[in-house]
Amino acid sequence: MQRSCTNCGRLFDLAQQDSIAAVQCPACEADEHNRRGVGLSKQGLYRRALPEFDHALRLAPGHAQARNNRGY
Repeated sequence: MQRSCTNCGRLFDLAQQDSIAAVQCPACEADEHNRRGVGLSKQGLYRRALPEFDHALRLAPGHAQARNNRGY
């Protein structure tokens, strides 16, 4: 089953374990987790930011900004 991303309009495949309610492609979802991590980092909440960067990298392993923000 394919779904259209609400952010970028790209079509993406929903795996069977994914919720039908998913509305973002993995790249857009990774961007969102990266943004959350940056926001947490700016507040000095580094321990809470790291899992956001990790999640972004699980969704999009080549996400350069998340990788850089994570400190790799």
